[in-house]
Amino acid sequence: MTVNENPQSSTSRPSDDDVSPNLVFETTYEYGTETDELTVLIVDAIADEMDVSPVKFVSKINEAVNPDAMERILRPLPDGTKRNGQLIFFLHGFRISIHGDGTVRIHETPA
Repeated sequence: MTVNENPQSSTSRPSDDDVSPNLVFETTYEYGTETDELTVLIVDAIADEMDVSPVKFVSKINEAVNPDAMERILRPLPDGTKRNGQLIFFLHGFRISIHGDGTVRIHETPA
């Protein structure tokens, strides 16, 4: 898991690693009050890509990243200011990057 935050950057822009032909899923997540929503989004996207049941990944994502910590690190500040951070982790052959602006990208990693 990688956490990257650049407080000097005023806009979130994709890292070189996020611009890839292996991109299989991209969306903008709206941070809410349910801390499991982001986890469900990621698990469902990977399950759809692999054409398997999401149940297969529920326990695996908890081994790759702490969902509550992931949400706390990236959710906007109490005044609504979006964070410039980025969280990267790997799950079952996929590289997941989540940005403070809500951008979620999932890349298939080379075998």
